[in-house]
Amino acid sequence: MIHALVAEPPSVETRLARAERTAHRERTARLEAERIAEHGLRTLYDSKQRLQLLQHITGVANRARTIPEALAAALEAICERMNWTIGNVLMVSEDRSYVEGCDIWRATDASGVMAFIEASRRARFTTGEGLPGRVLAKGRSEWIADLGNSSMFVRAAEALHCDLGTGCAFPVLAGDEVVAVLEFYMRQTVTEDPEIVEILEQAGVQLGRVFERDRAQRALIHDALHDPLTGLPNRALFNDRLQESFERLAPARRHALAVLVLDLDGFKLVNDTLGHHAGDRVLIRVARALRDALARLETTGGCGLGGVRFSSARMGGDEFTILVEDLAGENLATRGVIDMIAAALHRALDENLGSTSESAHVGASIGYAIGSAAHVNVDQLLRDADLAMYEAKAGGRGRTVGFTDALGETLRDRARLTNELRDAIEREEFELDYQPIVTLDATEAVRGFEALIRWNHPLRGRLLPADFIDVAESSGLILFLGDWVLREACATAASWPATGGQAPFISINIAARQFAQPGFAARVRQIVLETGVEPTRIRLELTESTAIVDIEHTCAVIQEIRKWGVQTSLDDFGTGFSSLSSLHRLPFDVLKIDRSFVMAMDGQGKGDGIVRAIVALARTIGMTIVAEGIETPAQAQLLIELGCELGQGYHFGRPALASHAAALLER
Repeated sequence: MIHALVAEPPSVETRLARAERTAHRERTARLEAERIAEHGLRTLYDSKQRLQLLQHITGVANRARTIPEALAAALEAICERMNWTIGNVLMVSEDRSYVEGCDIWRATDASGVMAFIEASRRARFTTGEGLPGRVLAKGRSEWIADLGNSSMFVRAAEALHCDLGTGCAFPVLAGDEVVAVLEFYMRQTVTEDPEIVEILEQAGVQLGRVFERDRAQRALIHDALHDPLTGLPNRALFNDRLQESFERLAPARRHALAVLVLDLDGFKLVNDTLGHHAGDRVLIRVARALRDALARLETTGGCGLGGVRFSSARMGGDEFTILVEDLAGENLATRGVIDMIAAALHRALDENLGSTSESAHVGASIGYAIGSAAHVNVDQLLRDADLAMYEAKAGGRGRTVGFTDALGETLRDRARLTNELRDAIEREEFELDYQPIVTLDATEAVRGFEALIRWNHPLRGRLLPADFIDVAESSGLILFLGDWVLREACATAASWPATGGQAPFISINIAARQFAQPGFAARVRQIVLETGVEPTRIRLELTESTAIVDIEHTCAVIQEIRKWGVQTSLDDFGTGFSSLSSLHRLPFDVLKIDRSFVMAMDGQGKGDGIVRAIVALARTIGMTIVAEGIETPAQAQLLIELGCELGQGYHFGRPALASHAAALLER
C-alpha cells in the first residue's frame, strides 16, 4: 500500500516572517510613492512660483515709466522670491566697453554684507573682467558656486569677509545687445540650477524691452527736436533753449546772452545750378564747420571767452542760429567778443566750403543781437538778430552786423515803407515822368524819352525812385512795379505822334528780379501786343550788374525780344563789375555813358579820356551811344566833340509828366 507524501504546513514563525516582508515592501513602495508625489508637487510648486515671478517681471517691464524703476522692481522681486541675499544692477557704457554699478541694489538681510555692497554698487568692470564683465563679453549668464575659490571673481576677498558662497549674473538684452547686468549672491553654496538660469535669462529679455521702449521714445523725441539732414537742433529745440536761458537771467544781466543768425550767401545758386543734392551736401558741411568751430572756442576758451557756452541750430532752409550764453562784460565788451566769434565762424566756413568746387562760392552773412533789459521776450531778441542779418546780407557777401537801436529804427522805417508801398500798388499811387533824349547836334531834336517812376505818397509827397526802389527790390514788390511801368510806358509811347517822320522811342528801366523772371520775354511781347506800340520804339534798359549775372540767360532773352524789333540798352556802363571782357558777347543795341563820367569831364583831364575810350569801344562793336546827366552846354559840346550821338540831362529838359512830353513833341 502506497501512502501519499503530505507537506507539513509552514510554521507560525515562517508565516510571520513572510507577512513582515510583504508589509515592508508595501510600506517602502508607499513611502517611495509619497516621496515621488511630494517631490513632484514641490517641483510643480517651484515651477509655478518661478513662472509667476517671470510674469511679475513682465508686468513690471510693461508698467515701468523709467529704466531705473523697472530694474529696481525686478531686483526686489527676484531677491525676495528666490531667497537671494544681495541683488545688484550694473549698466553697460554707451561704447559697450565696460559695465558699472548704478546704485540700484537690494539686500534681503543687510547685516554683515555692506562691505560687499559698497564694493559692488560703484564698481566698474571692463569686457571680460570679473563676473559682470564675462556676462557682457559672452551675452549669457554666469554662475559661480563657490565664490571664495573662483580665480575669475575679483571681489573674492569681500565675498569671503561677508560669508557669501554663491553668485550668478545674467544679461539684460535689448535685441542681441547687452544693456545691463543683474547679479545676485547668497550665503549658501548652491550648484547651478538650469531652470533658475533659464528664468533669470527670460527676465533679462523682458527687462530689455524697457530699454528698447526707452530708446524708441528718445529717438522720437530726438527726431522731433533735430534737423534730419544736419543733425543739429531744429527751431523748436533752439527756441526752448533760448527761452530757458532768457528766463534764467534777470533783466540787468541779459547782456550775458546773445543770438547769432547766419544765412548763406550764394546757396540758391548751388541749388539752381548743381541741384538739391549738392545743396544738401553744402548744408551738411556748414553744420559740421559750425559744430567744430564752436567746440574749439568752448574747449580752448578762444577769443578770451572763458566759460562761454554755445548751442547751434538749423532753423530751416540755409539759415542757422547760434545761442551764446554766459558772456561776461557789458555791451561794448560783449559786442567785441561776438564780433570775434563771428570772425571764427567765417574762417571755419571758408576752410570747409572753399575746399570743394560745389561750395567754393558760398559764404555767410551774420547778424547778431545781444540781450538787454529792453527785450521783454525771446521773440524780440530773435527779431533783432534777424534784422541785423538782413542788413548784413543787403550790404554784400560775408559781412557781420550787430543790432543797434539806430539800425532797428532804420529797419522799422523800411518795414513801414514796405507796407506803405504794398498799399500804394493797390491804390495805384504811381505815375511816370518822361525825360527827353535828344540828338547831340545843333538841332537838339527829341529822339525819345526815358520813363522814370514817381510815387505820389499821401503824406510825404512826390517821391523819387531813390526813396523807395531799394525797398521794392528787397521786398519783391519790384516785380509788380516793373510790370506796371512796362505797360504804362508802352501805352503812353503808342499815343505819341511821329515827329519829322520818325516816331520817338521809349527807354524803360528793367529791374534785375524782373529780368530774371521765367517768361520775361513772353511778358514783354504780350504787353507790346496789348498796348499796340510799335516794337521798334521800345528800348529796355539793363544795368551792367544785371546783365552779367547770367550772361547766357541775358543773351537768350535779348536775342528773343530782338526778333520782334525791341532794342536793349546797357545802362551804368563801367560803374559796376567790369564787363569789358564779356561786352562783345552781349548783343546790346545801345550803350549809355553814366552821369559820373560826364560830370568828370573838364576838357583836358582823365575824365575826357575815359569817355573817349567808351565811345570808341561802342562804335567798334556797333552800338548807339547815349550820354546821361548832361547839365551844362560845356558838357554837351565836349560830348559832341568826342563823337557821342545822343544825350539826356537837365540841360535839355527835366523829367516831366506824359502831357508835357506830348507837348514837347508837338513843338
